[in-house]
Amino acid sequence: MKWKSTFLSSGFPLEHEVASTLRSLGFHINGEFPYTRYGSSEVSDCSIDLVCHAYLPLEDKGTYKARLIVPIECKYRVLSKSWLFMVDMNEDDFSPSQPAGLREFSCFTAYDYDEKPIIDYCCSMPAALKATEINIETGETHDTDIKHALNQLRYALPSILHREVFFNGACHPVDSYPFFILPLLVTNAPLRMTKESLSISTVSAVQSLNEISEAVDCVDLFSDHSDSFDEHCARIFRNFMAITTTKTDLRTYDAVQEVLGDSLPQYRSARKALQSLSFGGSLDFQRNMFRQFWVCNLKSLGTIILQAVAAINESMSNGKILSEVLRTYGQQSPDKCK
Repeated sequence: MKWKSTFLSSGFPLEHEVASTLRSLGFHINGEFPYTRYGSSEVSDCSIDLVCHAYLPLEDKGTYKARLIVPIECKYRVLSKSWLFMVDMNEDDFSPSQPAGLREFSCFTAYDYDEKPIIDYCCSMPAALKATEINIETGETHDTDIKHALNQLRYALPSILHREVFFNGACHPVDSYPFFILPLLVTNAPLRMTKESLSISTVSAVQSLNEISEAVDCVDLFSDHSDSFDEHCARIFRNFMAITTTKTDLRTYDAVQEVLGDSLPQYRSARKALQSLSFGGSLDFQRNMFRQFWVCNLKSLGTIILQAVAAINESMSNGKILSEVLRTYGQQSPDKCK
C-alpha cells in the first residue's frame, strides 16, 4: 500500500515512537517546539519535532532535585540508508570536541553539585567530525538532511535555554533547581563510525560498509556554525536582557551574586553568562554548547536517556543549595515560581 511508505516517510510514526519511549520512562511530552529564527537579514518561523522534560529523580516523585530537557529532531530513513560518521582522529588536547553533549548550567542555579559524572558520561560517547548518508541500493550519498536536522536543533537551543534561564531566575533561590539539556537527533537508520584506515584505495577494494566502518548506537558529532547563528543567539539574549529589568526577574542570580560577592567564581556568574550569550554563541559561555550534538539510533534511545538520567542523579546525589544563600533567604520560598 502506497500510503504506508508515504506515511513512514513523513516521520510521524518515528516521532510517535520516540515520544512513546520517553513517556514510558517518565518524561512529559510537549510536542512540536516552534521558535523564531533570526538571520543577518531575514526572520523565519521554524520548529523541532519534540521537546520532552522530566523531573529527577524519576523513581521518586516526592523528591525534586533537577530537571532534564530533551529537545529532539527525528529523521526517518528507508532501510537501504545508513549514516556514516568520520571518526575524530585528533589527540584529546587538539580536538575541537569537548564533553558538551549533556549540557549543564551551574551558573543558573543557587545549588552546588558534582559536575564530574556529567563530564565522564559525555566523554564516553564516540566522537565524530563529519557525517554523510549512504543509500547502498541507489548509491546516492549526501549530507544535506543531517546538516538540516542539526541546524534545526542548534537554532532552537537559544530559545529553549532562554525559557529555562528565565524560569530559574524568577524563582526564589530555594526553587532554582539545576537543569540540564540534552538535544538529540534520532533516526532509525543504522549508524556507522569510519575506521581510521579508510582511504580511497580501501573503499575501492571493499564490498560492504562493514569493511570500512563499525556499527555504533550513538555518536557525539561536532558541527560548527556560521556567523549568522551568532547573530541569532545574540538577538534572543539581547531581547531577554532588555525585558529583565527588575530585580525580581533575575532574583536567584542576583541573590547568589549578593551573598558570595567577590568570591563568586566567574563560571558561576549568571550575569556574565547572559552577557556572553547576548554577543552570540561563539564566546566564552559553554563554547561548544551550540556545536556538539548526539546522534542516536532509535533502538538505543531509551538506554541513552536512562544513562543521562543516571549521570545527573549521581551529580545531584550530594547536591545542595549554597549555604550562604540558604542562611540569607531561608528554606521556604515566599511564592511559587513565575
